[in-house]
Amino acid sequence: MPASLYETLIREYLETEGYLVYNNLKIPKNEKLPKGKEIDIFAYSPIKGSIIGEVKASKPNEKVVMEEASKLNKEAIRAHIKETYGINDFKLVLYCWNLYGDYREIRNKIKKLGFDDIITYPQIVKALLENVKKSREQDSWFYDVNRPNTILLQIIYDAIAHESEFLSLKDFE
Repeated sequence: MPASLYETLIREYLETEGYLVYNNLKIPKNEKLPKGKEIDIFAYSPIKGSIIGEVKASKPNEKVVMEEASKLNKEAIRAHIKETYGINDFKLVLYCWNLYGDYREIRNKIKKLGFDDIITYPQIVKALLENVKKSREQDSWFYDVNRPNTILLQIIYDAIAHESEFLSLKDFE
């Protein structure tokens, strides 16, 4: 079960992208992780590979990213994932609120600290909205009680697309 609304949003996004998602994966104590570690997101797709995701409900400044990177030991996590799940490798992704300033500079710093990618919540919402648009154009519907964010996006999209008197584009201006 996701521990936060942010993890719920990421879970929905990854599931619509074809991943099986597990939240709050516990990596046991070992010589490389003496305190153990809880991973926010562990996602697996036989086609796309695996993702280990750390979730931050804020914009990442260098100090926050360094703190997160220092808590991670990719080799210890990799060994546990291989031993437990038979998965050899993963992408380490930082999920966060948004990036301000020079996106490339922040991305390069994050990569130097050990993360493979950074994905913001607006990027996730945009991807979910694209899925909603495709689905609604085919007269289909995403309905799953475990996907409240996607359901909300469908309500907003339908109301705006059909000029609802209760919710319209002007409400977002």
